[in-house]
Amino acid sequence: AQTVCSGAALNLSVVVSGTVSSYQWRRGTTNVGTSSPTFSVASASAADAGSYTVIITSSCGQITSSAVNV
Repeated sequence: AQTVCSGAALNLSVVVSGTVSSYQWRRGTTNVGTSSPTFSVASASAADAGSYTVIITSSCGQITSSAVNV
């Protein structure tokens, strides 16, 4: 879990070995991020609270990260 105060920056990242085609960040079941190994919100609010995962796609298939609760 990660605690972020309202108005503070929220920064999440994932480290992957190998060649990655895309990243898809999700809060719950909602897509929230673009194809980047990092996800950031400059000024977090209560609306940003939730369970975040990232779906990582490569030529070998897809894997979903463990969730982090914010």
